[in-house]
Amino acid sequence: MSRAHEGLPPDSPADVRALPARPNLEFERKQARKLLRHLHDGDAEALSRIRAKHRASSGKTPDEFQLSDAQFAIAREYGFTSWPRLVEYFEALQRQELSGPRESNSPSQNEAWARTIVAEHRDKRPWTVQFLTAYVPRFHGRSADQVFSSEVTLEDAKLATARMHRYPSWEVMLAETKPYDSWAEHDTPLARASRAMRAGDLNMMARLVEEHPELLRAGEQEHPRSETLARQVLLFDLRSASTESRRVYEWLRERIDLRETVNWMQLGYMGMTAEEMQRLLDLGADPTWVAPNGYSVLEHVIWRCWNGDVVDLVASRVQPRQAFWIAAGLGDAEAIKRYVDERGVPTEAARQNRPDFTALGYMPMPTNPVPDDHGLIWEAFLVAVFNRRFAVLDVLLDRGFPIDYAGWGSTALHLAVGNGWVEMVEYLVRRGADVNLKGWRPHLSPREVAEQRFLNPHGASSAERILELVGGRDPETLRRLRDERKQKRVLPTARNVETAFEHAKLDAREHGLAAVSAENMFNGLLRDAGLTVAVLAQAGLDLAKLHSQVRYGPDSVLVKLPDEMTANPELSAILLDARALAEEKNHEILNSVHVMHALMRRAPAPVMRIIELAGGTKEKVLASIEQLLK
Repeated sequence: MSRAHEGLPPDSPADVRALPARPNLEFERKQARKLLRHLHDGDAEALSRIRAKHRASSGKTPDEFQLSDAQFAIAREYGFTSWPRLVEYFEALQRQELSGPRESNSPSQNEAWARTIVAEHRDKRPWTVQFLTAYVPRFHGRSADQVFSSEVTLEDAKLATARMHRYPSWEVMLAETKPYDSWAEHDTPLARASRAMRAGDLNMMARLVEEHPELLRAGEQEHPRSETLARQVLLFDLRSASTESRRVYEWLRERIDLRETVNWMQLGYMGMTAEEMQRLLDLGADPTWVAPNGYSVLEHVIWRCWNGDVVDLVASRVQPRQAFWIAAGLGDAEAIKRYVDERGVPTEAARQNRPDFTALGYMPMPTNPVPDDHGLIWEAFLVAVFNRRFAVLDVLLDRGFPIDYAGWGSTALHLAVGNGWVEMVEYLVRRGADVNLKGWRPHLSPREVAEQRFLNPHGASSAERILELVGGRDPETLRRLRDERKQKRVLPTARNVETAFEHAKLDAREHGLAAVSAENMFNGLLRDAGLTVAVLAQAGLDLAKLHSQVRYGPDSVLVKLPDEMTANPELSAILLDARALAEEKNHEILNSVHVMHALMRRAPAPVMRIIELAGGTKEKVLASIEQLLK
């Protein structure tokens, strides 16, 4: 049974106006009151507006119009089915803007994501309904059938993409998303202070704090994951729990009040342990605190931590709200029976106090305003999977919930296999989950995901057991097939290596060389920046001094490089070493880290001069690279 709106179909794109770049509910309320005044005055334009969108108003005289009529007309102009739907949308947007720092992809990735929504809506992929009903006014509160029978424009998809990242609009996301600058990213006062922190260099931290007193800002300014020195020091101490990390923590605690940061941090993060949460509580975190987005600490950790032990720790100190998804997160199977009857139909209570997953954080899982029964139960089912609440899963499955439900693109078994949750994989397979059902993100079955995960050189120790559980091919067969493919293929080269080599050719040409040298390649890697700058920063190099040594050749758009220009013998040997390293590590692609490692192993004198002028050593750079290659 669907609870979605089944009235008139969604408006066509041409019949609605776009939301403001920064929607504001109070502004719309004022606009409604202004429209009402114009209606009472008999204004022809106002009457035309309301009669175009509010057909029941055709027989009303100007003095008979009420505020609700003006509100309805404004809502319909945006494509909402009603004023309450507009209010719901605007309130969700405001709540999500209070929920944390906005994290977005590159402009090209965002564009690609928007085009993916359009294409996959055309293919009737169920996951697109989630995005469109949550984020696009024309589809807000509509059924899947209505969404699939309607046109979806690229503008619709761009709005959904921006809202997924908690931006109010595509325009704001474009304006606020800065191009990534590796040099700037790794040379901020905070980045330098963090490196000093990890090195236990309190003298350097003190100097940086003196030069940049803003580093001592303890508050997180309504953003639970905003990067501050306070947060980084606390994370360092939580995860290291060493004498050195405790010394750094005590140093900072003497200088600022950390209580606000501690409260924000108890909202949790993926992979958080009960020991880490206990440490925050010991430091004075208030488990009854409610974040500015209106959600409690408990509600955040139910969704964010994927760890039932953390949930239990917080739940033992608070009084939870009554809600279907919260009961699932707590593992309260008896409460779940009251939310879903024996026929598998959710009660009215199950539809109250539903979660806003976009506000709670991390994954792009928008909340459908009016889901059908399976979509509603999936919210609780997923929460139970994340927190390993097997008794809750038993109740929902015994009452008819389909174990292979994939309304968000993937089944629970896809998630369990992909994340290496052995106990959950065992449970779902035992309960009859389909190991051969194709999902989306990735377009693979759980069995195929398990085989890929097993062959991943960074795979977890659970990979072989999960492979066995889902009936994957035996390990020796998979290894043999991988080795056969490896022998036949040419290891692809990452775009960043190709770009760095183009920069290196420019550098060689500018210096009158016929072939590209190792020093040219080093400059090319620095000009391309990215991971190269990251590993050099981690090795303790002074990035400002390093940057000043980088030679920038002419603009590649203005210069035609000789096609025959290649690497000289020294660089050729380095590139061969890099390829051998990538093969040895079973990596799928040759990237700039492999090249940098091979280059530093041979350490040409001109390159070492640049490294040493920036305060680095060969040993420290290699150690930094090898840490990344693990």
